[in-house]
Parts: sequence; C-alpha cells; structure tokens
Amino acid sequence: MKDLTLSKPTFIIDKKKSIDKIEAMFKKATRQGVQLRPHFKTHQNYEIGTWFREVGVRAITVSSCEMAEYFAFDGWNDITIAFSVNLNEADKINSLSSRINLNILLEDIEVVTSLEEKLTNKVGVFVEIDTGYKRAGLNPADTETIGQLLKKISTSDKLIFKGFLTFAGHSYFAQGEAEIQRVFNQYMDDMLRLKEKFGRAFPSLKLSAGDTPTCSIASNFRGVDEIRPGNFLFYDLMQVLIGSCKREQVSAIVACPVVAIHKERQEIIIFGGAVHFSKEMLTTPEKGAFYGDVVELSGKGWKTEETGAYVSWISQEHGVVKAPASFIERVKVGEFIGVIPVHSCLVANLMKGSTLIIN
Repeated sequence: MKDLTLSKPTFIIDKKKSIDKIEAMFKKATRQGVQLRPHFKTHQNYEIGTWFREVGVRAITVSSCEMAEYFAFDGWNDITIAFSVNLNEADKINSLSSRINLNILLEDIEVVTSLEEKLTNKVGVFVEIDTGYKRAGLNPADTETIGQLLKKISTSDKLIFKGFLTFAGHSYFAQGEAEIQRVFNQYMDDMLRLKEKFGRAFPSLKLSAGDTPTCSIASNFRGVDEIRPGNFLFYDLMQVLIGSCKREQVSAIVACPVVAIHKERQEIIIFGGAVHFSKEMLTTPEKGAFYGDVVELSGKGWKTEETGAYVSWISQEHGVVKAPASFIERVKVGEFIGVIPVHSCLVANLMKGSTLIIN
C-alpha cells in the first residue's frame, strides 16, 4: 500500500464501510422492533466493539467463555455464549454470571442436572433448535423432547429459560437472494410454530435467530425478538458469491507482500498462507478450488474491480496467485497486493496480532 508502511501480511479493515453496515443493520432491526445482538466472534476487538456501542447496540453474542470474559472486561454486560455449554467450564460461567447478565445454550436434559449441581448464580438459558443446518440443536418437530427439557429447566432455581435460539448455517450453501429467502422462510416457520406451541406456558419466551445471509436479505423478521449476525460487519468472498452482499460492500482484506513472480507460469508467490487465511476454500467452474480474490491496493484502501487474479493454492506461509499477464506486468516483488478472503471471521481470528484499521 503506497500510503501505508507494511512489512508482513496485514488484515486491513475499512472503518467507514464497516460502520455504515453496522448502522444499516441496527436501523433495520430497530424499525421492526427487533434487538440486534451481533456476534462479536467476527472481530474480537475492543475498538470495533465501540463502533457497535456508539450506534446503540447493548447486547452481544460470543462463541466461548474466553470471548465473553474479554468483552465483559470492556464493559459489555449482556452476553449470550452461542455455543453448546461446556460443563468443564462451570467455574468460568460462575465467574461471568456473578458480574454480567449471561445467557448460555443447551439442548440436553442431563446437562440441566449437571448445571444445577455446578452453578452458583442465576444464568439465562436458550434452548438450541436445529432448523436445517444439522450441526447442533433439537429438531423443531420433536416437541415432546423440547417440552420435557423445558419442564426440567423450569424446576431449576439457577437456570432461567429465555427462549429458543437457532443458527441457520445452511444459508451459507444458498446461491442467490431467492434461495436465501427460502431458507429464512423455512426456519422462521419452524421457530414461530414453537413459539405458538410453548408461548402460553412461557409467555416471555424469545426467539433468537441470526446468520448473515438471511439477516442481510430478509426485510421482515416476522416475530423474531433478536437477530445475531456477525459476518455482515466485514462480509467476504463467500458472502459475495452467496448473494448476501455486493463486492464493494466487503470492508476487510489481507494485504500480502509479493515475494516472487513466475511469468512463465502466470503465477505470483505471496507471503500469505493457511496461517493467515485458514484453508477455507470456494469452488467455481472457472477457477476450481481457490482461497481468495486478488485486488489492487490504492492509497490507504483497495480497488473493488475484479483483476482476474486469485489465490489458487496455499501452504502454511505461502500463497500462489494465478493471474493474467496484464496483472502480472503491474506487480513487482516487494510490493503488496490485496486478497479478499473466503471467510473473514476466520481471518480476523488468525490475524488478531496484525490488524490495521483505515479511514
């Protein structure tokens, strides 16, 4: 980057673009009377957390006790750990729940019994529902098991039932807005049926949903009480190809030094590999499997136009960029090029020690 001094792979975040998206999502949720509880695993950063706070966000989602501790230290006091509770971390849950309003996630009656023995403070509980991702959670049609679990929770003096939570991760396999909307409609139907089924016995139960594709595309949240998107803060190449966003909305890239050029192979070698990008990949008929799209850097930012160059494979530290001759002619060893990552959440986690916020 001509206007920045860089020496190694660096995660570059465009502050203005990111804040614009936070404001847009917050306004969208507020207009519909829905709470925005964004997932902070995307950025894991105090400074970026203040961008949400300044917009009006007061409650957040994380994916671990450690992450909850990190943000509780920064003053966030309403936190949901959206990961199946780990009974081996009861001490951490007790410490957190003594200081903040903490919600945890469960789906197993035996876990309720164990928590009753281990917990020292009241903790909010969301029951996880699997609405199609097939990762964790109870089948929404299995109302008998769900009812037994709720009955067990209701007898506890430590666990406070808050509602049902789902993550429609299968939206990440969608192609285009129409398919994303179909995923949204299906999981909303499932969640609303549960609310209708158990709402009389638990009138204050909330529905918590959220994934970046459906939260980005849906225009009517139809009775959900809170949404938990995270990746929308940056977006990435996966979200572009899914149809969640436009390429110009991506607000984070990795700037990588060029260490070698092989014109005869139409390849550029960069300092940027699996330890920077992870090994998450995308596949298209034109490129096969690839690990990111290459963009040209400009001033303190980057150009959004496609260059025809992409990261074709990676090892631990190296990345190999396939590029047309016209792009290779504009590149020199020692310069930096930008890479739109496949999955920005993973990259942000890997690059926590080498992040630069611009604008």
